[in-house]
Amino acid sequence: MHLSCFFYRQVRKPIFAVRQIACLMMLLFLCFRMPAQQKRALLQSACTPEQLTQWLLPQGAWQPFPRWGENWQGISQEVKQQQIELAEAQLGQPIPQITATTLLDFSRTGNRARNEALYFGRRNRLAQAVVAECMEGQGRFMDEIADLIWAICEESWWVIPAHYGQAGKAGLPPSGAEYVDLFAAETGALLAWTHYLLAARLDEVSPVLNQKILEAIEQRILRPALQHDDFWWMGLQGQSLNNWTPWICSNWLACVLIAEKEPEKRQAAIYKMMGCVDRFLDPYPADGGCDEGPGYWGRAGASLYEFLEMLESATQGRVSLWEQPLIQNMGSYIYKAHIGEDYYINFADASAVSKPSATMVFGYGQKIGDSTMMAFGSWLAERQELAAGQLGGNLSRKLMALQKLPAIQATQPREARLEESWFPQLQLLLCRSKGKAQEELFLAAKGGHNAESHNHNDVGSFMLYAGGKPLLIDVGVETYTRKTFSPQRYEIWTMQSQYHNLPTINGVMQAPGEDYKAQNLQYQQTTSGRSTFSLDIAPAYPDSAGLSSWVRTFTFDRRKNQVMLEESYRFERKNTPFTLSFMVAGKPLIHQDLQLILLRNQQDKRAVMAMSFPKGMKAEYEPIAIEDSRLQSVWGDTLFRILLTGSSPRLSGSHRFVYSTTHPALEDLTLNPYPAGWPVLQNPMSVSYLRRHLRREHPRLILNPRLEQQLKAKLQTEPVVQNYYAAIRLNADDILEQELLERKLIGRRLLPTSREMLYLMGVLSMVYRIEKDPRILARIDREIQAVCDFSDWNPSHFLDVAEMSMAVALALDWAGEALPPATVELAMNALIEKGLKPSYNPKVNSGWVKGHNNWNQVCHGGMMAAAITVAERAPELAAQTLERALEGMPYALKEYAPDGVYPEGSTYWGYGTGYTVLTAALLQSAFGSDFGLSAYGPFMASADFRLLSIAPSGWYYNFADCGDKRSPNGDITLAWFAAQTGNAAYFERERFLRPPAEMGKLSRFSAPGLVWLAQVADGEPADLPLAYQGGGANPIAIFQSSPETNTQFYLGAKGGRGSVNHGNMDAGSFVFELEGIRWVVDPGNQNYHALEKTGFDLWKRCQNCQRWTLLTKNNFGHSTLTFNDALHAVDGFAPIVDFRAGSQPRVTFDLSAVFGGDSSKVLRTFVKESDRSLLIEDEFEVSDSLRQITWQLMTTAEVELLPGGAILRQGGKSLRLSNLSHPAMHISVISLDPPPLLLDRRIQGLKRIEIRFPAYVFEGEREKIRLRLSGE
Repeated sequence: MHLSCFFYRQVRKPIFAVRQIACLMMLLFLCFRMPAQQKRALLQSACTPEQLTQWLLPQGAWQPFPRWGENWQGISQEVKQQQIELAEAQLGQPIPQITATTLLDFSRTGNRARNEALYFGRRNRLAQAVVAECMEGQGRFMDEIADLIWAICEESWWVIPAHYGQAGKAGLPPSGAEYVDLFAAETGALLAWTHYLLAARLDEVSPVLNQKILEAIEQRILRPALQHDDFWWMGLQGQSLNNWTPWICSNWLACVLIAEKEPEKRQAAIYKMMGCVDRFLDPYPADGGCDEGPGYWGRAGASLYEFLEMLESATQGRVSLWEQPLIQNMGSYIYKAHIGEDYYINFADASAVSKPSATMVFGYGQKIGDSTMMAFGSWLAERQELAAGQLGGNLSRKLMALQKLPAIQATQPREARLEESWFPQLQLLLCRSKGKAQEELFLAAKGGHNAESHNHNDVGSFMLYAGGKPLLIDVGVETYTRKTFSPQRYEIWTMQSQYHNLPTINGVMQAPGEDYKAQNLQYQQTTSGRSTFSLDIAPAYPDSAGLSSWVRTFTFDRRKNQVMLEESYRFERKNTPFTLSFMVAGKPLIHQDLQLILLRNQQDKRAVMAMSFPKGMKAEYEPIAIEDSRLQSVWGDTLFRILLTGSSPRLSGSHRFVYSTTHPALEDLTLNPYPAGWPVLQNPMSVSYLRRHLRREHPRLILNPRLEQQLKAKLQTEPVVQNYYAAIRLNADDILEQELLERKLIGRRLLPTSREMLYLMGVLSMVYRIEKDPRILARIDREIQAVCDFSDWNPSHFLDVAEMSMAVALALDWAGEALPPATVELAMNALIEKGLKPSYNPKVNSGWVKGHNNWNQVCHGGMMAAAITVAERAPELAAQTLERALEGMPYALKEYAPDGVYPEGSTYWGYGTGYTVLTAALLQSAFGSDFGLSAYGPFMASADFRLLSIAPSGWYYNFADCGDKRSPNGDITLAWFAAQTGNAAYFERERFLRPPAEMGKLSRFSAPGLVWLAQVADGEPADLPLAYQGGGANPIAIFQSSPETNTQFYLGAKGGRGSVNHGNMDAGSFVFELEGIRWVVDPGNQNYHALEKTGFDLWKRCQNCQRWTLLTKNNFGHSTLTFNDALHAVDGFAPIVDFRAGSQPRVTFDLSAVFGGDSSKVLRTFVKESDRSLLIEDEFEVSDSLRQITWQLMTTAEVELLPGGAILRQGGKSLRLSNLSHPAMHISVISLDPPPLLLDRRIQGLKRIEIRFPAYVFEGEREKIRLRLSGE
């Protein structure tokens, strides 16, 4: 049966509005009266009470949606599966308990979040279970539904604490109080719809359940709403109304139509709510503008739509207002207020990012016959993935989404981008230019008054967007607290005019109240592409500002992509100072001499604008740290306020600002949107570029037909390629004997499974391409089906998604032409739904998209592989993802600067660099270009860092969270560098020629590595330096002896800071080897999960964070200095300040900042005196706060103490430690096996040699400690 049967054609479609979000408590101080308006009484003039009685359908005859068991079969399987899985995720979980203390949160602290999370959690869960039960129809969710109904009906009061008002002074629900707030009404409607859909099924569980629902609705909604005339949202006592009225009335109407059995009460209640909605509409501006902002349209306009549609269907079409101009204008407001993507104008308490319900927008457009609104609703539905089962909203909105979906899908989607909209009553102008995407300019400017609903003091403010991205902004509002709707509202910074794009006069801001308003408004639109809007904002300021007039005139010039802001003013006193504030969404670049400010969006640095300002004004800016989660989700961690100060020596004056997206100064800024010295990748990506340049034939990821031909030829002639393929073939045989992968989380990670999948798919797919073995293909098929049937790929730890996406993409590309079509379809959908789409969820992508560590490299690499794989199926998503990656990857690549040192250490070099190499290879094979990745010098130089970080013993120089030893097999990632550069030093031929059986389980990069091995050409190895320094976030120095000496001298020493990613408090530390023995050790890394499963907080890096209690992380476990037994300063940076190569190379690190002021100067110098001798010299200034210096050396050798030093013995060799500067000082040996903490890593034989120097032994102001390590 088709889904259209889901709609009962004999009854028009009713909806009720409920989105369970936090909302305001309307207090009387905000209930300002609107100016006198003509009484419209649109609803009550449409029918008399007697007519309403005649027209209303009897209670049982109103059937807007099918009940359980009726016409649910036509819903797509994809939608059903998604909705059932959402319900399954909570099935059987304990129902959250609402306690007295959670209810008291609001009265005690003003915080709403904890209680509302529990409150709405119950209701969302019930709605989801009801939908799942209706779709599945097997009774599996009925006990869950019964428990939730019972729990909700047993709640003391459905009103939330933020809405208790005077009735709840004690902070808890008052006994016997009657009130209907937003969420009491929503709760009643939720239970009413549950009863409507599942009454028969509930009776099978117990007839008491339906009785319980109806009694609760009667007692908490129907009776109080009908009997009371003192609820402010009814407007019966002259109150000004807002979104509360249609929001509550739409839910109240659902309760009445479903649960009220007495006809007289039904008629009386409905006629009463018609009057309430009339009083909401009477003063509403005729232009339809919502003074609460687009964010509240979903509770004003959309709730009105739901109310009117239910009323129309319940009266058999007799009461219908869709032809009314006001109703039509209220609907079209939402798409007129749209800027681009998810951005909307956001004056008042609206957010700049909004996601209006696609169903509500489309349905409203249907009713008023607005094709633009319908197309916009269809566009929203695509963005919100409605057809994939992302229904959103509460129970009634889910039902309407199911009902509307076929019509939405049949409508061509189109984003609404209107050129101009003028709202004369709201006093709001919206203008947009056309042309190149990045030059498109959008202006929103407002007048109004400072007593609007959800008011901010913002008369005359404006916002500007370039390319659809915010530049000059309205900040919006923080998370609601008790203060938001209290007499202290305007103490909140976001409400104040000085944090809007407005002047502050004589230190005085705008004031709240209806009398503080704009006057003398003029608007004109010309045929030449110019629009002007002028207004006097002086009345918005109190008398203390000394302001007679301040006329702002906006001129929007579409031909020039330019806005001119001219201001003329008159003061009551000469030399009145003023400051103009401009809130911006990115750090501004101020050129005072040019009177020019360059603005750039901090999220998308291609969105730029030039702002010229008047001569004589001083320009500066201040960063504003954003700590509120609601604002952070829109703006990130920082906003900026530009401050332009001036004064007039005369009583009157004028000035002008010009904003342009085509100013010549923007050219250089646009070409390189990154700070000086950062890498710049070519980024031509778009849908058209993708279609023109993406290779059509497969394979195209890492392999392409030319490279595959080259590989097969090398398999016939090249021993290294033959040998390594033999090892891959042995791995494939082992895989065939293993079980299929399962979704097993280890702590918070699915990462081991994702990495194993990449290994499996690489090995198996490579063998299949070479041999076409059907057993191999069958195993690929089964593994793909297994992982693509996982509920998700664990997006909360996005590395897991990235690696899984790379695995599935690689398998589809290399073996897809032979896989069953159903498997290919499953995998394609999984790459989109489980891979790419979750990557746009800010909850999981906020850190890595522009991160500075390996997450950036891995996640972008996985997403690019997925994007290329699905490019023909989802070209817009693919192009967007590739563009995002090419923009975001420089944030991680810059960490290689200036010399190639990877700050996270050699192990993470293998991870991050390995993925960047995969990315470069797949881009090259797919597009014929890696867009500049291999042209970035510091990245290519990092191959030297990798080789130099491997000591003669086979141990890494294992600073940061690095592993201990390298694999005995050849380094696959280095092989790519060898192929790119021709440097044979990167090609570990002998290691790749190890017997295949001895290589064991290979790297998950082994299959791509085989392709790179086939590309390696004969070449000469370039010599590595014997004395090396590398700067950057974690600067290091490495000294080695010449291979001819056989002493195998190796020193690795470092500076840096503890707060770098995967960093430790190890500045000044070193490792040392002689004759292939690691004498001085770094304790290295330890298992993350073993720590995390105990609740240990490993990842925060503040000064006193738990990470620094571990020996592997703090300075007490490293061979460095400790002052006053204190931790190093976590943010203190230790740079290299001197480096000299030559026969006795030396390096000096400045450790001063590491010791938090205990010494103004601390220098540590390492000198390679000979191939068997290392000198460590510490020079420092003695301060009054210095009590003790501890010189530390970590070792696993046996230690014999001697006068003036010690002998270390290990592996039949010995090393002497000599205290050259203070031979009489006592040396201690502290055993660290077992370690001091249970969670510390246990290292066999680990000990700390320490020499404690009391400050009194130092006689001068500048002293030295000198020690030597020398071979015996």
